[in-house]
Amino acid sequence: MLIFGLSVKDGVILKLSLKKTLVFLTFGFNIFVVAILASLRDFSVGSDTSRYVGYFLSATESDHTRHEPGFNAFVNAVASFSEEPRVFLFFVVIIVTTLLAAAFYKYFRFLFNTTPGPGDILIFLSLTLFSSWYFVAFANGIRQGISISALYLALYFLSVERKLFVSLTFFIFSASFHLSSFLLLPFVLFVFFPFRFVFFFWLVFGFFYPLGINEFLVKFVSEFFGLGLYESIRFYSITVSEAGAGRYEGFSISFFGYTILWPLVFFFLASSTRLLSELEKSRWFVIVKVYMILCFPYFVFGFGPFSNRYAFIAWLFVPVFQSCVAASLLNLNRMLSVLSSMILFFMSFLFYLFLRLEFLV
Repeated sequence: MLIFGLSVKDGVILKLSLKKTLVFLTFGFNIFVVAILASLRDFSVGSDTSRYVGYFLSATESDHTRHEPGFNAFVNAVASFSEEPRVFLFFVVIIVTTLLAAAFYKYFRFLFNTTPGPGDILIFLSLTLFSSWYFVAFANGIRQGISISALYLALYFLSVERKLFVSLTFFIFSASFHLSSFLLLPFVLFVFFPFRFVFFFWLVFGFFYPLGINEFLVKFVSEFFGLGLYESIRFYSITVSEAGAGRYEGFSISFFGYTILWPLVFFFLASSTRLLSELEKSRWFVIVKVYMILCFPYFVFGFGPFSNRYAFIAWLFVPVFQSCVAASLLNLNRMLSVLSSMILFFMSFLFYLFLRLEFLV
């Protein structure tokens, strides 16, 4: 059957192509605006922003070689065509946000077997702009923010599509920006095990963490093989005599509670057959498994100062997780989905502009 010279099959393909184009345009425009605004903030907004601006300015005079090779190359590449720090900050936000958006897009399609609509995209952008971890990723821990965002795609291609080469490419990119990616290596193979197996070890590592058993095991392995890993974690930013007085040192009930909250949200949803279909439940197990694996570095290595550095590996994934949960809930009422996404995005944009970036302050 032909309609204006197109077959029905051609029409379906054209419709899908237009939907994808709309998705990418929606993502692209909003990411561009968010990046422009972030680059215009005062350099005092973000505890490490001024330090990274200093790195960039030094790179305009001579090549930056202080950090990991990927970050060095990025800084030097931007400095080769611009001496304006705001251009550097703009590209930081572009990279972090694009990688997170790509992770959301991939996990969303895997969950619901469809392309996210404009409402779904606005929900994701809203929850991302509200997220303090997203702000940390582009304003404080820039290297780690880029690294972790890429790590989510590495895990996706490994756990969902089983594309080892693509996964390895994203992992190498991730590690080239921050070496903390290697902390996930001992746990990567968990993606190939059933959910119950991963859940069991998530409970074990989580239970051992406040008891100090994980710290004891890391110390034993580190000393046995002469790695020096334990000391580098335990005395990070402090001396031996200052042990116990470091900032965010060791177990924190608030950090721990926030970390374990999100799998509990899934279990609540999974218990309600009205909210998730059986297919969605089985696919949700894969995504929750990825989140649990991201928790492992925090449970195992989070015994030293700034333990939130390890929890951040899982926390930055939270907006992606939340957006997929919201899609499951709001799909029950499409009109409510569109209306709520528009309202939420408006609120998050103002929050981002005036409270995160501190415009007019």
